[in-house]
Amino acid sequence: MPDMYAEFEAVRESAFSGTATEDGMHALLGRWRHLLGPDAFERGMAVDYAADVKRLAVWFESALEKEPALRGMEALCFTLCTRNNGIFDLRLTGSDCFIVETDSFFEDTIYSESVIPENSHSESKALGALSGILPDAASEDAAALVPYAYAVLAVSEICRGMDFAPGMDRDGIRIVIVHEYGFPLVIGNIGRHRAA
Repeated sequence: MPDMYAEFEAVRESAFSGTATEDGMHALLGRWRHLLGPDAFERGMAVDYAADVKRLAVWFESALEKEPALRGMEALCFTLCTRNNGIFDLRLTGSDCFIVETDSFFEDTIYSESVIPENSHSESKALGALSGILPDAASEDAAALVPYAYAVLAVSEICRGMDFAPGMDRDGIRIVIVHEYGFPLVIGNIGRHRAA
């Protein structure tokens, strides 16, 4: 089993580097080639990440338009979740209570799902294609590694077009990626004026 801390650190570094999602995913898939095996590696490489990021950007903008209360939240949380059919998806919620205790990598967060937009699920085609890509993973965390990487890279790329600042160095709406089993990661802030 891989060192999950090191693998999630590689995901974070890729997201913070500003690389395009497709380039970042191809590099990470190359890193994980030994975990995936040839068939799963080719499956991951064949996903049209760029097209899905465009769809996710439209979904996110639509959620902000349809649910104005999201603009006043302390944080927007993108949760990598599993739908009833076992397919990974992203779920967007807003939190008006958001406390972070950080160990310089993962953050322990306390947050509420204060606002759940009507179109909270993204129905991401890329996440659907990546679901089950590591069927023999030793843990839930390992099984979600590739979909989690895509979620982090995609949301980071989308937010870079919205006055995004990595880290937590300024006031704004925090952007958090979290797996439904844990691993919350604050990737940065969106300026409140750009979310409006």
